[in-house]
Amino acid sequence: MSMGLPRFLLLLAGLPLALGACTSVSVYQSAKTLPKGDFQAGLGVGGGAAKNKTNIAGFNPDFPTLSGDLWTRYGITDRVDAGLKLSLFGSLTGDARCGLLNESRGDAFSLAAGAAYVYTSVSTAYSGHQDKTVIQDMMLPLYLSKDLADWFTVYAVPRYVRRTTGNTRTSDSSAGRSEKLSSDMLGLGGGIMFNLGKKNGTHLALEYHEVFDPSDPSHYTRNAGLGLAFDF
Repeated sequence: MSMGLPRFLLLLAGLPLALGACTSVSVYQSAKTLPKGDFQAGLGVGGGAAKNKTNIAGFNPDFPTLSGDLWTRYGITDRVDAGLKLSLFGSLTGDARCGLLNESRGDAFSLAAGAAYVYTSVSTAYSGHQDKTVIQDMMLPLYLSKDLADWFTVYAVPRYVRRTTGNTRTSDSSAGRSEKLSSDMLGLGGGIMFNLGKKNGTHLALEYHEVFDPSDPSHYTRNAGLGLAFDF
């Protein structure tokens, strides 16, 4: 599997990011980091609603959030793992986590702290002009989970998000406009996970997450999703 991981990463990175219009805040992870040398591959589907932040008159703030997620994770050490997730089409996420507590090591619950970077690009063409939005999120998530049974886990992922939004309008008849906005946002959400197979290494997750701007209730991203992951 070690030879397949780099190829899978290259495949995800090489897929186009600007072909459509979606943004995703899905996680599909408990707080347990992968053991050293293990890797995970998964896919998910999700949908919800999102509104962009803009000061350009007539700029469309709405984002479709129906997306397909593809991801992979790799255990760097027994306490640190990293992942790459592509949300088709328009969003790419890279993240790393450090496991602080883990029920597999005898702790009462599992806890991990992470950092993530999310890049989202969307373009919309209208008669006479084109609107483009690029969103860059720097996230600091905290992962908490509890195994209620070997086959069943509940998890929650609160997070802080520093969002930078760049909006550009290009017009055929006049000078275009552009803006760059920054927002401090918070995220709340979680889900349930069914751990299947002989070694509980197949995970079926059902979750809901919301990232919102406390200073502007009209600025948010919401996702519900269903994901399936396999540990190797």
